[in-house]
Amino acid sequence: QTSNVRIEKDDKKGRDEMPPKLQGDPCGEPEMTRLTTKYDPTMQDANTPEPKLLDNGTYNPLNPPWDKRNIYRKYFDGVLGSKEDLERFYEKVKCTEEEALTDKHLNWGWKNLHPGDGHALAHVIRNNKTCITLDLFVNELFVDAGVRVAQAMGDNNVIKSLDLQQAQIGVEGGKAIAETLKKNTALMNLKMHYNHLGPEGAGYIAEALKSNNKLTNLVLTDNGIMREGVDAMASMLEVNTKLMRLDLSKNAGLTSKTGNAETTALIIKAAMVHEQNRQKAPKVIPHDKLPFKLILEDSPGQMWSPHGFVNKVKFPKIRRRTKLDPDTAALRISGGVSDKKA
Repeated sequence: QTSNVRIEKDDKKGRDEMPPKLQGDPCGEPEMTRLTTKYDPTMQDANTPEPKLLDNGTYNPLNPPWDKRNIYRKYFDGVLGSKEDLERFYEKVKCTEEEALTDKHLNWGWKNLHPGDGHALAHVIRNNKTCITLDLFVNELFVDAGVRVAQAMGDNNVIKSLDLQQAQIGVEGGKAIAETLKKNTALMNLKMHYNHLGPEGAGYIAEALKSNNKLTNLVLTDNGIMREGVDAMASMLEVNTKLMRLDLSKNAGLTSKTGNAETTALIIKAAMVHEQNRQKAPKVIPHDKLPFKLILEDSPGQMWSPHGFVNKVKFPKIRRRTKLDPDTAALRISGGVSDKKA
């Protein structure tokens, strides 16, 4: 039986508009936050007890003094998550507290958010009971804020669409998102273009989707998932019956001329099995009746290494002919001019 799954290698018209990557670091993030690879439990929190000296005259590493705890003091010299911090955040995103906790669509893309805004974002996600769309695209949240957002989403069963494109939450952020997907019963649309997930982060998300029966659209473009990530996604597709659209474009190891025919055939075969299983599954929502769509646009993406992204894949440059003036063009026709170097 032939499946009607749609495999697309160039879906520019139907794809979501991807915002351009930020150049440099407009947020002025301290270098130490860029290199953070794991969630730091010692981050200053409004509910953390006052630090106390130990008998040997030093501080407990899990409860350091304030001046060594808040690495975002350049943004807010106070307790993260406090009333003052929330007021700072609301002013930054140009909304009132009431709007932040009651609006159905929070459009906070391009708001210059940074890791120090993680506490405030988590507060809003946990306390807004009406929001169904949360847009956080093109905000360099990095690992710390990314983990906090993901954990807060685990306590929210209202938001249906979460846009984290270019948040760069890393492997740990991907792991936190995966834990949320295991228990969240509302999220249907998740966009994670360019989040430094790599094969490990993609693997966490793929494993979570084996038991998730709600998510219908997943964007994992430009995450350097490599062959290991493709294997994980293929394994997930053979089990999951809910996903209606999966975008794996610009992924090193699969597209960008870094993959191979075997890898491509693997994910396409899994997509066909996935569609066959979807056709047999109960049709609960309108999306269930639509054919599965796998997107594999072959354009440059980020290369992955154990140390993170190392460089961008570039296609060979094609030399363009220079435009000649009429006289030179006439000489060329007669054989008097050549492009070849001597």
